[in-house]
Amino acid sequence: MHETIVQCFELALQNAGPGVKGTVDRYLWNKGIQETDISTRSAEIEKILTDMFGAGGRMMIHSTLAKLCDEYSLRLDVSYADTLHDRLDQLKERVLVEKRLPKHYRRAIETASFEDTTGTRAAWTD
Repeated sequence: MHETIVQCFELALQNAGPGVKGTVDRYLWNKGIQETDISTRSAEIEKILTDMFGAGGRMMIHSTLAKLCDEYSLRLDVSYADTLHDRLDQLKERVLVEKRLPKHYRRAIETASFEDTTGTRAAWTD
């Protein structure tokens, strides 16, 4: 799940633009937060982003959560969480309890089951 959180966070930063992504990456690096720490230090990241960008920082975290919910086919509901960090923790627990697989992994499994592994080719293909 950690890799999926990192991918969703990176997508949210890319949507903000290359300048913002570079600034956030550099600032997190200066604070000692590496890519491997994103899912475990989400409270610090949320605080850093809101300090840097205000409501825009919260939107980046919200975008990350939305992408994460989409990846695990969950509905995003932040109404019962005090902070976005709390909502991320709740999502992690739910994914683990329900043993959910991310969409990109499910697609790979579904595609592999339809692949022809016999080595033969249809006559109409070149």
